[in-house]
Amino acid sequence: MAKVHLSRSFSVLHKGENVSEVQKSQILLNRWRLFRLGSAVLSAISVFPAGTDYEMRFSESRNATNCHLDPDHSVSPRIIVMILCIVSVLLLIPYRIYYIKWRQHMPSTYRELPSLGKVSLSKISKMRKKATWRDYLGGDTIFAFCVNVIFPYPWLDATFTIHQQILYKEVYICYFWAELFYACMFFRWAFLIFVVFNYGSYQNPIAMRYCEKYDVPLNPHFSLKCYVNQHPMAMLFIFLLFPGTLIFASTMRVFERPVRNPITDFDYPGNAVWNVVVTIFTIGYGDFFPITNLGRITIALSAFLGSIILSFLFVTLTKVFTLTKNEEKTLKGILVSDSAAATIRRALTYTKTRFSNPEERVNAWDSVQSQTRSFNRVREEFGCEEDENEAKICELSNRVSRVETDLTQIKNSLTALANKIDNMNNS
Repeated sequence: MAKVHLSRSFSVLHKGENVSEVQKSQILLNRWRLFRLGSAVLSAISVFPAGTDYEMRFSESRNATNCHLDPDHSVSPRIIVMILCIVSVLLLIPYRIYYIKWRQHMPSTYRELPSLGKVSLSKISKMRKKATWRDYLGGDTIFAFCVNVIFPYPWLDATFTIHQQILYKEVYICYFWAELFYACMFFRWAFLIFVVFNYGSYQNPIAMRYCEKYDVPLNPHFSLKCYVNQHPMAMLFIFLLFPGTLIFASTMRVFERPVRNPITDFDYPGNAVWNVVVTIFTIGYGDFFPITNLGRITIALSAFLGSIILSFLFVTLTKVFTLTKNEEKTLKGILVSDSAAATIRRALTYTKTRFSNPEERVNAWDSVQSQTRSFNRVREEFGCEEDENEAKICELSNRVSRVETDLTQIKNSLTALANKIDNMNNS
């Protein structure tokens, strides 16, 4: 059914079928989203043939100062990468065309489905204005184009060197430009994740109307913030920690591998992943570490990502273990009620118990006063709210206070009576 609906949405406008303005807007919206997603997916998939090319060309005789290629390498993976990148760039053209058509068509939907907020004439005129070349290059088009043209081109075997010091020795580390471009391609996956947020429950027509009402831009950034607010832990691990670890580990391995350091051994990808993980979580065991300048820059960026992840994790955990307003009221009611009930039980026990001597009576009375003071502290700490249940608690606390005053007077009277009895016995 989904495939039938999708194919129908691509042909319904050209067949002249009688559809509403809202349906036309939705069709245009689905088209530009689909082309944008297709471009990002092809761009991210091109990382795989680029990785195959990197592994095929990396020679076992490679070292820090000499760039050697494996003689059995093939140019086919790079041609595949180039084709995928070209198609990805070409898909940006219909993406911007349908996006601009959708934007210009939006005011027509207000006749059938009025906006929840006030839409000014200037805003409508801005939507309907004729598109210029700046509009076609707007949004993330320029950035997406730049991302797609950075890849290892066929027959690109040029090299460059970076001068640095390793173990008190001046070293010129040799890299291929194709390796640098390949390392940059890993960040295409981060861009794909961002584009995916053009879909979801915060990008539907209802969300669009509310964004119009409160003048909020409906873009992936808004959708990302909504998902983070509603599902913080899932967003933290699935869309931040896991892809970030793989991106930085793969990048650092490309920069560190030519050095052939026997201590770190970044030929094995797991060592690079472990190094990034301990850096993100600020553990820093020191068993694996980068020694090249490019590798250190990469690990420094992963440390910055780690600071974001940890701060985000702490805020999320604080939010999880913080009581809501209703939970705070519930806790306050429980504590005040328990303390008031304990005070009443002590007072009733005191009045019903027969004491064999005045000392036991005084000790029991001290216990009542101690519990009463404890109740007063609880009441002062949590206060009284103006709802039905807490009004009863406040009334009960006032009664306990009056009972405390009466019992204090009784105590004073009993103490005076005991003193008179002692004086009479002594005389």
